[in-house]
Amino acid sequence: MYYVVPKTDKLTTTYDGITYEKTIYKPFKSASGIVDENYPNWDETATYNTGDYVIVNKRIYKSAADNNTGNFPPAAPDVWVDFGFVSSYRMFSIDEGIGAVTKGTDVVLEFDFVTSDTIAMIGAKWQRVIIEQVDNDEPPITGENLGTGDGSTKEFTTAKKPIYRFSEKVYIDGTQQTRDQDYTVDWYNGIITFTNPPANGASITIDYTWTLKTMDITGRDYGASDFAEYFYSDWTDKTRLIINDFTRLIVDGLVWTPNSTLRLSFFGEVEIGAFVMGLQDSLGATLLGTSMSIQDKSKVVADEYTGARKIVRYGKARVLKAYIANYVDEFSEVARKINQIAGHNVLWIPSEQDKFSEMSNIAYISDADLPVENPKLLKTSLNIVGVME
Repeated sequence: MYYVVPKTDKLTTTYDGITYEKTIYKPFKSASGIVDENYPNWDETATYNTGDYVIVNKRIYKSAADNNTGNFPPAAPDVWVDFGFVSSYRMFSIDEGIGAVTKGTDVVLEFDFVTSDTIAMIGAKWQRVIIEQVDNDEPPITGENLGTGDGSTKEFTTAKKPIYRFSEKVYIDGTQQTRDQDYTVDWYNGIITFTNPPANGASITIDYTWTLKTMDITGRDYGASDFAEYFYSDWTDKTRLIINDFTRLIVDGLVWTPNSTLRLSFFGEVEIGAFVMGLQDSLGATLLGTSMSIQDKSKVVADEYTGARKIVRYGKARVLKAYIANYVDEFSEVARKINQIAGHNVLWIPSEQDKFSEMSNIAYISDADLPVENPKLLKTSLNIVGVME
């Protein structure tokens, strides 16, 4: 069993000498294709009436009273209803909403992918996504010689590939050419194809950034390995995507680097329930003899204005009751890791030896029976609680 402790960040805002903060999963550094709600930022001099919306610190608040003036929304829950994050930040919310989804069209997300090797999208829907990873410690390539024109050859290939999409600049005798007019480019294979073959003796050069990894993934039915699993499994999360070194469909996953950029380019309409990244670790154990059930683990509060549900911890949850088996020599290390992550949201990634592979989800260990003073114990039990999609 593998797990990833997601990277987090904090959104903070200070008012009247008091700082208010929200912990979120590590967000993007840039995004396009997502339209946030266009409500105004809260103004302490303005007067709001029942039903008026404002935005504070990436969150939406709705006035629950008339003549509402000077009440800072995060500090005044009696007159402001917290509606949660704006669209672009819903995918990074932690432990506070059921069914919250970030939506967009032709979305491009760019992340600082630092000391990580895994990404996951849970409860996501997309038609196609291209994932590219660039090592920022590797300088862009400039002035690479692709060859010399002979009046008939149209195709030329770069020394390194794949090419980071849209990064290339192609020159003939020092004159920059126009993409899709003078040439087309196969970024993955590093092939430049000219509309007309360069003249005999013409010098052909290129500037570009190359990627550590480029993955082109179709979203339809992703996560289901066969017909029966897709149509008959109650638990298969058909719209999750996990990319790491152990991904079944992608033999060679993302690369650990101290300083890289990750870009995800979606085509068409997109929905993302949660997006997390982090560094994968092995639990050193295998889940056996498991059973799955649905339980009410905490209070679900319905907003009186919209009916939107919010949770204290989790509302409807699926609970995996598991026995874990591990090597005797590793038991103390397994116990240490479980004690370290118990009660915290982590991303679970089953190995081929585990049962119930649908437990690839963001979930936490609610309790574990770990008699740590018995290092020869081969099996013990634990409960993993994950939110329903």
